[in-house]
Amino acid sequence: MQRLGFRTTVVNGDGDPEKKNSDVLPGIEALDDADLAIFYMRFLRLPEKEWKPIERYIQSGKPVIGLRTANHAFRFPDSDPRSQWNDGFGRRVLGSPYIAHQSTKTNVSIVQKYSEHSILSGLKKARWESFAKLYLTRLEPGCVPLMIGEGEGRQRILEKPFGTVQVNQSETDIVPGHGRTNGDRECSPLHLAMQGISQSHRLPECWSMESIGLWKRRRPMI
Repeated sequence: MQRLGFRTTVVNGDGDPEKKNSDVLPGIEALDDADLAIFYMRFLRLPEKEWKPIERYIQSGKPVIGLRTANHAFRFPDSDPRSQWNDGFGRRVLGSPYIAHQSTKTNVSIVQKYSEHSILSGLKKARWESFAKLYLTRLEPGCVPLMIGEGEGRQRILEKPFGTVQVNQSETDIVPGHGRTNGDRECSPLHLAMQGISQSHRLPECWSMESIGLWKRRRPMI
């Protein structure tokens, strides 16, 4: 991003953030000066001083991009008033709460009804295989589904704060976000993320896949 002229700040504490309740996101106050926030985290229990910058940013109405596990970014205890954000961050900020995920790779395809959407502009493939597991969604009104995924998992019934959910062995659902690319074999998720970043501020398309590069896998993933 910096190569394209963006000023970026990465906030990431030491150790396993899911096992901490202090210094989880040191420097998160950088959100107060941010024009765009990209969240990629899971099941965090933040102290109040680290939660407040996130709350302020949400209330500002500025753009938010959520990658992969971001729709279940928080796991505050039930006794904490902020526990409403355990599902609420996904539902109210990103457009879908966390329900469950499947256990296989995901076959992704664009939703033909929205194939001309500006975020899909320049996408070279209409279908691809992703290493990421399929996250099941329950989209809020007003959300526009651009991609759909197919994945396999075990059949089960889940009790959620918003109702009972039946999960089938084979599921087809909206793909809520990316965050795991297939190394140098596949750049479609990266392309979509860059389009979202550009269009969140109505910026001209001033980048190419060659200009941002790709993460290259050094060894096979097990």
